[in-house]
Amino acid sequence: MTSQAGSSWSVRQAPWKWFLALGVVLLVLGVAGAGAASLLEFTSVLIFGPMLLASSLLQFLLAIAGGAAQRPPATPGSGGR
Repeated sequence: MTSQAGSSWSVRQAPWKWFLALGVVLLVLGVAGAGAASLLEFTSVLIFGPMLLASSLLQFLLAIAGGAAQRPPATPGSGGR
């Protein structure tokens, strides 16, 4: 009878090692994920920020250049003024 009690006790005690290992792995993955998220955010700000500024400046300059271009005269009946 004591052998059954002893074996059930060892069965109940064994999973704590797996839970501890799982907890450590999840902790490491969580810290790595948080670190990677902030690193990716910083990288995207440094890369996409200047790209967006340059493209908006280029679009603004092209809009000014396009507005200064000569437009063809409106034909009668086209609705143009």
